[in-house]
Amino acid sequence: MRNQYRLGVDAGGTFTDFILADRDGGVQLFKAPSTPQDGTLAIRAGLAQIADATGRSPAELIANCDLCINGTTVALNALIERTGVKVGLLCTEGHEDSLEIRLGHKEEGHRYDAHYPPAHMLAPRHLRRPIGGRILGDGREHSPLDEAAIHAAIDYFRAEGVQAVAISFLWSVRNPSHEQRAAELVRAALPEVFVCTGCEVFPQIREYTRTSTTVVNAYLSPVMARYVARIDSLFQELGAQQPVRYFQSNGGLAPGHLMRERAVNAINSGPASAPKAGLAVARPFGIDNVITVDMGGTSFDITLTNAGRTNFSKDVDFLRQRIGVPMIQVETLGAGGGSIAHLDELGMLQVGPRSAGAMPGPVC
Repeated sequence: MRNQYRLGVDAGGTFTDFILADRDGGVQLFKAPSTPQDGTLAIRAGLAQIADATGRSPAELIANCDLCINGTTVALNALIERTGVKVGLLCTEGHEDSLEIRLGHKEEGHRYDAHYPPAHMLAPRHLRRPIGGRILGDGREHSPLDEAAIHAAIDYFRAEGVQAVAISFLWSVRNPSHEQRAAELVRAALPEVFVCTGCEVFPQIREYTRTSTTVVNAYLSPVMARYVARIDSLFQELGAQQPVRYFQSNGGLAPGHLMRERAVNAINSGPASAPKAGLAVARPFGIDNVITVDMGGTSFDITLTNAGRTNFSKDVDFLRQRIGVPMIQVETLGAGGGSIAHLDELGMLQVGPRSAGAMPGPVC
């Protein structure tokens, strides 16, 4: 019988978990070590386990799935471990430092702590290039876009080996023409570089939040794109009848071609599924207040569901990066089972955020 199964895959930094559900209500769980160098290797290993248990080849299993869902911490782990790509930013002239000014914000408990370190900049100062030209709050063009400055920035980005470019100009939500033209120029000159604009990633007012969200998206999207391309190719090779659906931070699903462009929407891809799963387990017992805890190898994730409803976060600092897009509220600590302990420059013991992951793997 076709479309007999549904397959869920949760790819973490250390382990990849599988759940196979059939139309008779049967559920089977499987686990394989993750393979960060190529996520398809872990999936092939998990499918081999499933094939042994069901007596069906991986191709038969996938061809008989009407839904394949992938939750992944690829983007989250890249943000935690700071292993995203080198990002350049084109911003309105005079606003090169808004990412570091952070609206004057310091995290709760550190407002008067002069020794609290500044947030890590995903786009360092020398890669934040000012571009002349100004759109006003009513959408009118106050001064034309300085294309010469864009070309100069492109030359600098090329020399610096930039792999992604974020573009965020003032009031692009009212008139995106300057951002769109800048993106056109960058894509033409740097066809191998990922480009995203604030008016696409987060088309809402508040320049700092929009710029930060766009930079995070640029930092993570090439990492996510490589992962998605491999996963989609594997499932197509195995005869999948439907495109793989990827879990988003807001609890929804999206196909791979969207996730490649919007990795900021996948930061909590894996943990965002926990509240629904927790409720599904607890509701037969009449429980709708649930705390779910996901102890992974790289991160420790906690969610709270109260009276059957899970909070959404928006315009929040996540791992000290301001992110505007809505996400299921997951509290994440960069301390998992495989976190690496080290001494910092002051000789103090620190744990994480780097993790042993699956390679070489946790030692205990």
